[in-house]
Amino acid sequence: MQLWSESISYSSYFWDFGDSIQADGNNQLHTYTILKDGYYDIKLQVKNPNGCMEYATKRIWITDASMGNVFSPGYDGVFLKGFHIQLYNRNGFLLYDGSGGWDGNYKGNPVSNDTYFYVLYLSGESGIKTKTGFVTVVR
Repeated sequence: MQLWSESISYSSYFWDFGDSIQADGNNQLHTYTILKDGYYDIKLQVKNPNGCMEYATKRIWITDASMGNVFSPGYDGVFLKGFHIQLYNRNGFLLYDGSGGWDGNYKGNPVSNDTYFYVLYLSGESGIKTKTGFVTVVR
């Protein structure tokens, strides 16, 4: 992400990217490591030539909803850990609802090789949005 502020001679610029990384200077290039959907508050402090402090904050929303559509329980870990999902079988029966990641089981028993359908809930600036899709379980 490219971030910048107007360059004023003899001013100092201090950035806090909201992910424990900070930097100095009016022009910054920053990369976020996306672990789950959510937001970061980017804060800029500027000390102008007269010694006065100026502040600006901008919230950015980030989602990483990219995923494959094949899942192998036991090999791939869990499906969509960190995202709130609801997972259904072909008959519309709810098998999983949570954000800990689906492990390919229902009530402790492995589901069969089949296609399952999910609703992914994503937080954004305008509220919660949903994305639907499918995943095929292959053991």
